Formats: sequence, structure tokens, C-alpha cells
Amino acid sequence: MLTSSHDKEMLASWIKGAKSMVVLTGAGISTESGIPDFRSKNGLYQKQNAFYRSILENEYDKFHVFCKDLFGKYGDSQPNAAHEIMAKWEDESYVSAVITQNIDGLHQKAGSRNVLELHGTMNRASCMDCGKPAPARDFYEKIGCQYCGGRLRPDIVLFGDQLPEDILKRSFQYCQEADLVLVIGSSLIVSPACDLPFHSRGKKVLINKDEVDKKNMFDLLLYGSAGDILKDVDNFIE
Repeated sequence: MLTSSHDKEMLASWIKGAKSMVVLTGAGISTESGIPDFRSKNGLYQKQNAFYRSILENEYDKFHVFCKDLFGKYGDSQPNAAHEIMAKWEDESYVSAVITQNIDGLHQKAGSRNVLELHGTMNRASCMDCGKPAPARDFYEKIGCQYCGGRLRPDIVLFGDQLPEDILKRSFQYCQEADLVLVIGSSLIVSPACDLPFHSRGKKVLINKDEVDKKNMFDLLLYGSAGDILKDVDNFIE
């Protein structure tokens, strides 16, 4: 599955001609920063995974150890070329919004400003009792809520949680208004994120290392490293 220069040049022309481009990113965009995805053979989903609301509520110590270990390994990860190009394209008015399924905050680290985090972020926390915000470091250091002493949790969407309604609504609106939707590194399995691109009447492009079940619903498929592909596309834009 080789991606031709012609396909990259075509994507560049579509980006330059789009009035509104929305980017949807999944775990695949961050693997090049050393963060494992969820569903590959080496992904977190295949290993011990405590991202469940039931474990948070009933086995808090297990949940805390899992999150602290994960943050300790990957919390200092840095944006890669794909994140940086998304931020660059936003500065150049090509990207209207980045909608991400990731919780790593790398889009913001790279400089993207209009980021809609469907699944929340590991970089904020809140109290399980009173709901007030808390620094993420207080959760990782197992410090209680400064207001009520309650246990803290990271502001991520766990299996069993509802997605943030406002973020989801805005994401659908951006996709409905977009005439180009670029999906990067998502398996398009998890609902409702998997439906977002197809609310656009415009062109839909997938950049991914592997094929996805919905590949026939895209106008253009580019397989390979997101960073390498986007650098080539950016060169064509320039």
C-alpha cells in the first residue's frame, strides 16, 4: 500500500481550495511520539487496561497505579511532525478545528489552539465528590481535593462515561460545515467519533498505517507514517 506523490499533491490542492477543513485524529497520530495506541497487537487495549469507570469507582488504587504508570512513561512525550503541521496549518488558516480522540495533549503542545478533546485529557483533574477542578499533578501524587478532601480523577472519558455533550455537539457542527475532513490515525471503530467525518458533504481523506473498515467511504486514502505524509503534503502546499 504505497502512497504516491500524485495522491499527496492532490490532497495539497484540496487543502488549498477548501473553505473549511476539519481534522479528526486518533491514537495513530501519537504513536510516532512513542505513545502506544489502543487496538493494535501491542496497544494498551490488548494489555492491562484500567480505563473503566467501574474500576475507578470500585478499585481506585488499581486505577491510580495504572494512570500514574502510564503518565510516568508517556507524560513527557513531545509532539511529532504531524502535530506540528496541524498547528502550522491552523496558523495558515487551512485548519478550522482539530477534533481528537487522544488524551495526551500533544496537539496543544505543538501549538494548535482550537482543539476539541472528545475523550478529555490526562492534563487536568477534578474531584469525584464535589466536582471542582484540581491540578493533574495532585491526582498523580494522590493528594485529596483541596476543597473537600475527596478523591481526584483525571478529566478523561472512561469506558462507561458519557462524552462531553458540548464538545460532541461542536464537533458535529464543524464536520457538517466542512468541505474537507482529514482523518489521521483513527481506526474509526469507537462511536460516535467514527461517524463524525460522514456528517460532511465535502471530501473525506484518510491517513493511516492500516486499512479501516470504512475505507470505501473516503475520497482519498494515504497509507504510511502520518508525519512523513504530511511533510510531503505541506511541501506541495508551499
